[in-house]
Amino acid sequence: MILNDQSYIEGIATIIQNYRRTELTKPLDAAYVERWVEQFAPDERSIVLAETFHVLTRHYFKEERIHNFLEQVLERITAEQPADDVVFASIQEKGHSQKLIYEYIASKGNFTFQSKEFTDTSKLYVYIDDGLYSGGRAKEDLRKLIGLLPQGAHLQVYYLIAYSNGFDYWSNILSQEAAEKGICLEFFCDKKYINDRTKKLEKYEFLWPNVSCHGNEQIAEYERKLKETGKLFCPYCFNKDNPGVSSSAAANKQLTAIFLKYGIRIAKQLNRNSFLPLGLGYVYHFKSV
Repeated sequence: MILNDQSYIEGIATIIQNYRRTELTKPLDAAYVERWVEQFAPDERSIVLAETFHVLTRHYFKEERIHNFLEQVLERITAEQPADDVVFASIQEKGHSQKLIYEYIASKGNFTFQSKEFTDTSKLYVYIDDGLYSGGRAKEDLRKLIGLLPQGAHLQVYYLIAYSNGFDYWSNILSQEAAEKGICLEFFCDKKYINDRTKKLEKYEFLWPNVSCHGNEQIAEYERKLKETGKLFCPYCFNKDNPGVSSSAAANKQLTAIFLKYGIRIAKQLNRNSFLPLGLGYVYHFKSV
């Protein structure tokens, strides 16, 4: 069903109204969404609103869904080990998500949470986080945890969501490192999104612009400058008819072109090397780690 712009604005606000409600000082209401979409040109707003609503209705994880995931994790863990023999590794120094996850788990039983002194190989050690994206946090946390665990330990890692590129790469690397220490390491994720830009696949589940974006002079100019750095990698989607997470391939082309154009404007204003639109970066290589 196609809605008008105001209906999409109100629908988006309804979905996101509780997002980080304990942290944000301003409400994410319809007025907030309206101010956000006004950053785009008038002829771009309808497609941005419609596709944002489409994505949020299918991929926004409400608190109930997160709790259902954690209930499933607890059911799996306690089916293997008595609760007294389960230790949740609370070692995350960056971010707030793991703290909230463990607060919920603590409300469900008398579980043990530790940040050090992982010495008992009879225990099942568990690490849970909301998601694995590029894998930077997984690399830091799990490498640290592997170093702290004793030889012969059993570690299970759970993610609510993961992106295939980072998940497949780091789960492979970290499993090898754990095996070298005699640690059994298992990875689980509830939902994996396909975003491996090194392979020609039928579908990619993220916002990746189509080569037709090159027709925009602003984008083409930015691409030329990035090529001079020698770091430009896979700037455009291999699949010209990729719907991504949008409602259709056509909508995906429109939306990614719009976001890329504004991403470039923001990148120029910020003048930061860490802001990477249009595929600036290096591909992972196993031998380089």
